[in-house]
Amino acid sequence: MHLLRIFLCVAVILCGAAAVCQAEGEEIPGNETVERAAPASAARLAYEKSKMRLIASVMSMASYEGDTNVLVRNLLAEGGWEVNRYIENNAMADAQCFLFQRKPEGEEENISVLAITGTQSEKNAEEDLRMHRVPFGGDSPAAFRQIADRKDLGESYPLVHQGFENHTWAALFVKPIESFGGLTLGEYLAEKLKENPQKKLYLTGHSLGGAVAVLAAARLSDMGVPAGQMEVISFGAPAIGNKAFAQMYENRFTMENVGMKGDPVKGILQAVAAGYVQFGETVELPHEKSRERFPHEMVYYVDGAIRSYCKAKEAAGMLEDSAFYLMQKPTVQAKIYIAPLQSTVDESLRETLPYFEIVRKEIFAADIADPVFGEKNGHVEEICAMAKAAGCDYVLIQQMEGERLKYEKEGRIITMDELLYDKDGNLLGMNSSMATTKEMTALEAEISVLQSGQELRLESLRSVKS
Repeated sequence: MHLLRIFLCVAVILCGAAAVCQAEGEEIPGNETVERAAPASAARLAYEKSKMRLIASVMSMASYEGDTNVLVRNLLAEGGWEVNRYIENNAMADAQCFLFQRKPEGEEENISVLAITGTQSEKNAEEDLRMHRVPFGGDSPAAFRQIADRKDLGESYPLVHQGFENHTWAALFVKPIESFGGLTLGEYLAEKLKENPQKKLYLTGHSLGGAVAVLAAARLSDMGVPAGQMEVISFGAPAIGNKAFAQMYENRFTMENVGMKGDPVKGILQAVAAGYVQFGETVELPHEKSRERFPHEMVYYVDGAIRSYCKAKEAAGMLEDSAFYLMQKPTVQAKIYIAPLQSTVDESLRETLPYFEIVRKEIFAADIADPVFGEKNGHVEEICAMAKAAGCDYVLIQQMEGERLKYEKEGRIITMDELLYDKDGNLLGMNSSMATTKEMTALEAEISVLQSGQELRLESLRSVKS
């Protein structure tokens, strides 16, 4: 349930027009402003792009099975996203993908995201090991299959990983769908994109899912979808094909290969099989200093996407902008003074605090109609006096602690205590939350404890308002 709380924070982010400019900077200093080396326009575009990367990471995670991910998909649906699942299991592949669509307020076209599930079954593992390359070409499903079966085409022709091609075929071109008038998912997407030149499709996935997202975009391109209507964001994905494949498709759609330092999967095919090459823009996400699990895990990519978003937001001078919960209207109509976070964490957790502060402010700005964020801490009486001076009726004080788990070699425990006062210093409510890093990163655990107290926090605020 702790991971679910993190996804509650990012599940309904409104992705604006994605940019093609990348401007990753260094980690956010503790109490300093990030230097803006890039022009404001480039920094703003990088910020908008980081929003899309963040939501792609959440949807890639949500495409996997598991109770938490099912709940995340339900939350996306509640947040205004139309969520459709497509499954095809056959002798060659075990394929699953999700089409997420939402129409933002004031926009004419839906935002559409195709998230392809990565390796999660024995058959998927068999597909990963099917490294023999097959020809890749054609302009229709029938032609795709004919060319893929040819044995007379060599390295001068586009060749791709056989298991990834099998998975792409199963996901997009096998099953006719009644609601699409008998078209397969791939045929339907190609038709709708060509009918609506303003419509854009984002394709995403983790590991195997990221590789298939690239091949899916290539197939749609071969069916006539223009380059400007597709963008691929892959997470920890291996190379897909040979040099001829890369040269053929590198300008046929926008592509971002998101990697993580220490993740071996992104380069594994080049290491074990000759002839594989990567193409597209490469982005390496920032990561926590003390990782405790295999760096290919999707929780690290979500963590990195949050960090990347926060860095881009500060670099662009967009700290007042809100992406988290953008479709949700504030539920507490009050002017509330939010005191600066009081934190006592060990050395290994301090580097997460600047990122956490940005997320914390966004979440409160979404929940509360008129939040006032304090700049100085002090005793309760002093904080309440500052709240009065700012014209606030209520004061929220949060105290967060973080330390290593006792009796265990790895892991940390994060606790958050919340105290709600009126402006005269009378205690109105209190709440305490806890999370560990057994299933998530330290930053995600901090967001989790913040989010886990949301229901009680909002209930207290509404009750004192009424």
